[in-house]
Amino acid sequence: MLKLSQFTIMTDVNDTEIAVYNTMTNAFAVLERELWKTYESSGAWETHPYVGDLMKYGFLVPVDVDEYQTFLLNRNKVKFYSGHLTFTVLTTFACNLACKYCMQKPVRFEDSAVDGIDTFGVAEFIKKVVGEYLPNEITLTYFGGEPLANIEAIETLHNFLKEGLPEKTRLNQMAITNGVLVPRYIDRLCRIGISTLQITLDGPRQIHDARRISIGGAGTFNKVVEGISAALDAGIFVAIHIVVDSHNAPHIRELAQFLRHRFSNHLDRFAINVGLASNPGWDSQHCALYISEPQSTAMEFVNAVESVLTEGLQIIDFLISSPCPRERDNEFIIAPDGGLYKCISAVGRDAFHVGDIQDTPLNIAHRSAPLINFGAPVDECRHCPYLPYCNGRCRFNAWVKTGDLFSLDCWKEFHAISLPALLRLYAQTTSTSYPHIRRKARE
Repeated sequence: MLKLSQFTIMTDVNDTEIAVYNTMTNAFAVLERELWKTYESSGAWETHPYVGDLMKYGFLVPVDVDEYQTFLLNRNKVKFYSGHLTFTVLTTFACNLACKYCMQKPVRFEDSAVDGIDTFGVAEFIKKVVGEYLPNEITLTYFGGEPLANIEAIETLHNFLKEGLPEKTRLNQMAITNGVLVPRYIDRLCRIGISTLQITLDGPRQIHDARRISIGGAGTFNKVVEGISAALDAGIFVAIHIVVDSHNAPHIRELAQFLRHRFSNHLDRFAINVGLASNPGWDSQHCALYISEPQSTAMEFVNAVESVLTEGLQIIDFLISSPCPRERDNEFIIAPDGGLYKCISAVGRDAFHVGDIQDTPLNIAHRSAPLINFGAPVDECRHCPYLPYCNGRCRFNAWVKTGDLFSLDCWKEFHAISLPALLRLYAQTTSTSYPHIRRKARE
């Protein structure tokens, strides 16, 4: 006997088709609507003409299967996979911007451009971890603050690692930057071998300049666009990140139109990543005003995705679910002072500090284990179709709201509203030459 998986989500695409998606396996299909409805009402899934494929991709499961246990097993395969390691290195805490929703309370760029990061110590730590895990590939992401404010640290760390990693270990390098310094350092970034830059652009000029401002209060739109242009012209792929909240949500279509026209010669060299504003670790009036309740946030997100697709831009996969870095044993976040953390938003907060680059692996494991092992906090979560997306949701948000890392931060209402609409949009997309990047299919 077979049953629908608890993780299978369905929604009508039109009068003749239905989209089905499994949140655990990330399998997606568009099927004949009436045929699906017939079997859904009868429950005789064993006789469905595509029963083999429906089971293979997790849409159907045997009635006696405990899918929560399967979820834990699959989650652990990702959390403890040793073939690919990720290191996020904050080259500096300093930043040349003072964005109004920043997770890190800004410090003055000119007062603290370089934090004295021990690049040799960081490189030795990375090489030590690589020696223990023996991965085929590592991804090294430079972050901050503004990572390019300490370009010398990036260069030095790269030089230490390119000679010190095993010959068969592939090194991928990217940076998460506000984009302002990219034109100044583009040649150096190319020599280092940076393959991808993530740069945030939050709306058309008047919207972006109201929220992503310099230390002196000036808008940054023109400088960020110059940074994106410099990267694209140099052959570096750009993920343009949009932090969506109620302040800029009505203007995403206008931004997408601008990007389509401004970078018409590079439409295959950048993709949009739609993100959401979150609770900052300090008192932010912007977030208090513009972070909406779940229903509105869900539609703001959906509308942003639709705007990007409508304008024919590439978009980073908006369905695929993956464990957060705090759950992963194979992901490391390194602060400028050598501290190790399990949340990029919470660097500098003791609650998320799990050791130091000089610590023994066992001591780091002692401190990391509670966060890595933490799963769904209440019994109700175990039967939730959105569990693979959430798994108790964001520990940083839970900590900000309640002071308790392990309290519930439920996003069920958000997913229940957004996922059906996202499935309908996904049915209109096609894959590209890049993994996990989609674009609207030609009609």
